[in-house]
Amino acid sequence: MALVFELTIDRETARDALRAMLHSIFFHRLFGVVKPTNIDFLGITFPAVRDAETENLVELAVDHVLRALNAAPAPPTIGSRRQAELEVIFTEKRTKKANWFNSGGEEEVPWETWTIKVTLENPQDREMLYEELSMALSKSVMYMIDYTASERGRAAVPLISTATGISPFPIHIRANGQPVT
Repeated sequence: MALVFELTIDRETARDALRAMLHSIFFHRLFGVVKPTNIDFLGITFPAVRDAETENLVELAVDHVLRALNAAPAPPTIGSRRQAELEVIFTEKRTKKANWFNSGGEEEVPWETWTIKVTLENPQDREMLYEELSMALSKSVMYMIDYTASERGRAAVPLISTATGISPFPIHIRANGQPVT
């Protein structure tokens, strides 16, 4: 299942907007013992996870996206735009069947991908951008809540056979197609 969110941000809101989105995704898709906290941004309270490993992963992913946005070609003029994409991929480990070409073993199979398409803008009207971003973030979080609580959202999650750590499933993050490590 692929879920896609689109955000238009500026340099001042970039880090906080991406942190809020990533923490919201993790809050709704980590199945271990999660210590809840929140992030307040643009008048919205976002769910977040208080876990050092998760927080480090979020900061690393945000840094990768910001570097990608800064490296994207675009003149730094009013109205200019730069784009990047951030993917959070949840996988499950499955036993690979042995055949003539491989000896079996395990493989990771994606069961859900959350994509955040980011447009960095140098707006003429910063207040309007903040209002639009606030609406986009609110809609995104409401969609996350509705989706993860729905039958379809629950059915997407594979059976949890081992519960170690904060997530029983491997998580991969890519910024513009490059792994975030």
